[in-house]
Formats: sequence, structure tokens, C-alpha cells
Amino acid sequence: VTDGIVPIGTTYRWNMPTYTATMTGGASAAGQSSVFGTLRNTQNTVQTATYIVTPSIANCGDGAPFTVTVTVPPTAEITTMTTVTCSGVPFVVTPTNPTNGIVPDGSTYSWNVPTFTGTVTGGASATNYPTIVFGSLSNRTNTTQTVTYRVTPTSGACVGATFTVIVTLNPTPEVAAMTTVTCSGVQFTVTPTNGTNGIVPQLTRYAWDVPTYTGTVTGGASASSSVTIVSGLLSNRTNTQQTVTYIVTPSTASGCVGTNFTVTVTLNPTPEIAAMTTVTCSGVQFTVTPTNDVDGIVPANTLFSWAIPTYSATMTGGASGTNVLNRVFGTLRNTQNTTQTATYIVTPRTGASCVGANFTVTVTVPPTAEISTMTTVTC
Repeated sequence: VTDGIVPIGTTYRWNMPTYTATMTGGASAAGQSSVFGTLRNTQNTVQTATYIVTPSIANCGDGAPFTVTVTVPPTAEITTMTTVTCSGVPFVVTPTNPTNGIVPDGSTYSWNVPTFTGTVTGGASATNYPTIVFGSLSNRTNTTQTVTYRVTPTSGACVGATFTVIVTLNPTPEVAAMTTVTCSGVQFTVTPTNGTNGIVPQLTRYAWDVPTYTGTVTGGASASSSVTIVSGLLSNRTNTQQTVTYIVTPSTASGCVGTNFTVTVTLNPTPEIAAMTTVTCSGVQFTVTPTNDVDGIVPANTLFSWAIPTYSATMTGGASGTNVLNRVFGTLRNTQNTTQTATYIVTPRTGASCVGANFTVTVTVPPTAEISTMTTVTC
């Protein structure tokens, strides 16, 4: 009644159906009690298959052929997809028809929390999300990790087979602020270490602009991202401790750029003292006290060391000194009757172990008369 006159025992036969576009699975049949088939729509739009069916009943022969039109919405059939991203950088995967298989228009995607290698955070589930598979993942190691999503596509009422999205998650440097101490004129080197200073992938590179200073500092230069350590050669042109601050950008060979971190350099002064001279009399102690600015750069509490001086002729009394505070001194005896000189080579250093270049103290020693008792006879 519903579909016309259908006598009991009616059987059906049909040939291959015709399609509006490419489909597979259509087959002929005969002597069947119903019209059936399994069709695969290989397009991403709705297609139809039309069967011309001849009904037949025993002893009465064939009835008039009728059509069975099968509407076949597409079911998503998406191949495994891959993407590469950096820790902390959102990724987006957009299945595209036919590059990634059969992707019906309007498909939605659902997935559970992904599985990881290593230590990864941030993977979340989603339900019936349109068009894309997305996420923001954090790789808490210094090596590449893999994150696998199992995604179920849905197109209308048709649920497709689950496919995988494999995310290669490269590490992004996360380096904490670092400090170092150096002397003026002595190169410093800072090498961030994984675990100790944060997340430091192998072969992390660093770039920085010219640093900022307190006081008068020279030598701070910028660097491109081709260097694997943070280093510099700074000169403190004062006699007090200064601070130099670098803002450093870390990045990896795979292009993952981390947030900036600071390297703070405590730059102790190094003595820089010009040659000095003094004049004293034979047997009278001399004292030379280098003064900041007047005689060069003289940090407070500078210590001086020197060896036995060299003489222009015979003198006595020259002695060495070790770590003498603030001054160079000695008592010399000129045993000649002409002016002589004694030259001290002095090494200055600070309490912070910043050793300056040697300088000379030249002592001019005029002779002092030393006459023994004399006698004479006269008439």
C-alpha cells in the first residue's frame, strides 16, 4: 500500500546503478526480496545513485520497472595529518579536500585529550569544532616531543572514521634571569644550562642589543642570533663597581623564539695607573699614594705589590712589597755622590681580585753627604 501494489513473494532484480558523480560499491542482483547495496561516495558533496528495479512474482512475470534513488551524503575520510609547532605557539590543522582525503563541506571535528611523549601540558579536548583541529601545547623539556590527537570527523549525520593529527612539538627556550661578575677589561661568558637556568634546548642561540649601563662603561656590543653563549668585553671607566644589563633573546635552530631574559653583569673596576715619580733624599723614606683621576683609575682600597727595584747605580735599601694598601713606599740609600734613580715595577689589584696593568714608580735619590771624622795637622 505504502509503495504501491506489492504482492507477497515479490522478488527484485536490478543492474548496476547510475551515479551523479563518482561512487563505488554499486552492484547488480536478481531474485532478491529487497533492494539493497553499500555505496561509497568518493566526493565531498551529496551524490545520488539510481537503480532501475524490475519486480517479479511467480506465475505472473515481471511488473513494470521502478526506480530506487539513493541519496548518499559524503562521509569524511581523512588521512593522517602532521604539523610542526613550537612550545607555547598555537597550531592549526585544516583538513582540505582532496589533499587530505574526502572532506565534506561543513565537517566538524571532535577529539579527546591527546597522548604525549615526554612532559607536555596544554592538550585539551573539543567537541564538534568547525573546520579545524587546533591547540596550544607547552613542551616542558629541552628536546622535541610528539603529541597525537585522535580526531573524529562528522558531516551532518555521517560520522567518519577517526584519523590522527601528529604534532611535532619543538622546545622553546625559557631562560631565567642570569648574573655574573667580572673585572673591567676581562671578558665574561654566560652559558645557560638546561635545568639549572630553565629550559635550554641544545644549540640554543642568543641575540642582544647594546646593553644598558650605570656609570661610564665602554665596550658593550650587540650580537646576532648566531652565538651559542652570551659574552662581552666591558671596560669600567670609573673607580667604583658598575652594573651592565643585557636583554637577551634566545632561539633554536628550528625557529622557536623564547621570551627575553636578562644577563646582569657586575663590573668591578680594574686599576689603570700611569707612571709615577717622586724625589727623596738618601735614607729618607718615600711614599707614593696614587690618587683617582689624577693618576688614572684608582679604586678604593687598591692593593700594591712590587719586587726589589732596579737602580741606575749602587744603592741599598730597596725592598719588595706585597698587597700593601693604598701606597708604594721604601727607604733607599744612595751610596754615590751623584743623583741616582730607583725604578719599581708595581702591580695594582683590588679586593675583588681585579689586577691592573703594571706601572712604574721612579724614585730620584740625590746623594746625602755622609762624611767621616777628619783630622789635620798644621803649624
